[in-house]
Amino acid sequence: MSILLLGSPGVGCRALVKRFVQGAFVEERSEDISTRALHEVRHGNHEVRMAILTHSTFPIHLKKRKPLIREANIIMLVFSVLDKNSFSTGLPLFINEAKDALAK
Repeated sequence: MSILLLGSPGVGCRALVKRFVQGAFVEERSEDISTRALHEVRHGNHEVRMAILTHSTFPIHLKKRKPLIREANIIMLVFSVLDKNSFSTGLPLFINEAKDALAK
């Protein structure tokens, strides 16, 4: 299963992944363009393997982000409760970007 987290710069996508996978909270910002973490969970008698990805949401990285959107089984949009623009501007942007990537 492939999960892609997208959010405006600074909302903490990478911190969420690290918290989920390693149980650690990271306060400092990462300047990495993308992050990939592998994680396994048990659901009943089934083992579920997940590839959890984040990718820079800066427009310059859009071309590299489109294949990740097409390949993801789940796309999570991440917002900051402290930054209204991360929702009001980010949501329409990411929805249109996903529609565009999936249409091709």
